[in-house]
Amino acid sequence: SVVENNLLEEKRYNYLAAVWRIKKDSQIHFGLAYTDISTGVFMATEIEDGNWDTLANELLRLSPAEIILPHDLFDEEFFQLRLKENGVHISRAYDDSFLRNNITEILQIHFGVASLEALGLQSYPTAAAAAATVLDFLQHTQKRSLKYIDDIKLYNTSQYMIIDAATRRNLELTETIRGNKRKGSLLWVCDNTLTAMGARKLRDWIEKPLLNSVPINRRLDAVSELIDNSVLFDELRGHLKEIYDLPRLMGRISYGNISPRDLLSLKKSLQSLPAIFALLGRLSSEL
Repeated sequence: SVVENNLLEEKRYNYLAAVWRIKKDSQIHFGLAYTDISTGVFMATEIEDGNWDTLANELLRLSPAEIILPHDLFDEEFFQLRLKENGVHISRAYDDSFLRNNITEILQIHFGVASLEALGLQSYPTAAAAAATVLDFLQHTQKRSLKYIDDIKLYNTSQYMIIDAATRRNLELTETIRGNKRKGSLLWVCDNTLTAMGARKLRDWIEKPLLNSVPINRRLDAVSELIDNSVLFDELRGHLKEIYDLPRLMGRISYGNISPRDLLSLKKSLQSLPAIFALLGRLSSEL
């Protein structure tokens, strides 16, 4: 896994993912978990109908750099053909039987919790299995503390509009049909972000359109309030220009490979945060 700044594209995540399959209540469930160790992001979901298309669409949306599979999934045609042709590296999980018997312990020890309930995973054993697979793989390969990955967020694919790979490509959401270029895509048109974190967030939102009107209106209210407060908006943008990629800086600190230049970037970012929080405190919408 990569944490070096010069090897990462700052405006997108670099995901390591794992998929697990469990039969639950006479039905096949897929668990999917993924992390970007350069930022500490860790997400998990469970696809309860065992639908290969739903799993495929989610994986192709994520475009993980590498995916870890247990032995019963490794030789599946979908992974060997469809994902490999999209440039995804596929690896086997280290020890299926160990993982199957130690899912709860792996997660409890890493996150320092007494039960899966504290992580919201108690009713999602397949998602928990996928998450444990990711952590086990990282512990084998990274040989260092991963304590900065200190939270896992569970989400449901039904919260977002499902867009299949062909439609995503034809809509040119994040890259063009011809040449697979960012320039000319919807993301390129919309992206006026000033920080790497903002750029990654915007990409995530474009790739996962919301279905529920409540969070949609919450976002619109925030945008409207900023537009109506043009002086505050311009001042906020001025401070955001001073913010470097904080999650990746923190990741490199945890990895012990931070440079003097990185530390100066961190210092400059931290000096700008109080002014940003003060400005946000004058707004009533949820940002």
